[in-house]
Amino acid sequence: MGNTCGIWDNGFYTKGYLQNLPLTILIDNGSTSSILNYKIYRQLADVLKNAILEPSTYKLFDVNGNPLCSYGTLKQKLTLGTADFNTEFLVCDIKQDAILGQDFLLDHIDKIDYKRQILSTKDIRYSVARKGESKCNSES
Repeated sequence: MGNTCGIWDNGFYTKGYLQNLPLTILIDNGSTSSILNYKIYRQLADVLKNAILEPSTYKLFDVNGNPLCSYGTLKQKLTLGTADFNTEFLVCDIKQDAILGQDFLLDHIDKIDYKRQILSTKDIRYSVARKGESKCNSES
């Protein structure tokens, strides 16, 4: 369970960085796509010349079936712990800073250990937080 924007839910959250901008990221295996908050994108676009949105034809819906406005897709390096991942995000109006969906999880994550709250790749084991905890240290 985590707390984001003052709203409690039962998700797993972790800390990450896009070009040194800190993010609180929801790990959501129910989301088919990784999503970046439009306000976060604007912060990146203000300082980076390569934060360019590509047009998107995706039709997205939130968990309640309501349509989400997609501004486009953004490809950026996401840092989790000591590892960098080339990641494509759909940019939308969402409450979380970012959501890592099935696209990211299938490409990069070997195992999600819910009991130990750890994401594992071939190179790192990375802690995620729940119940408002801050477990954001990477393990070798």
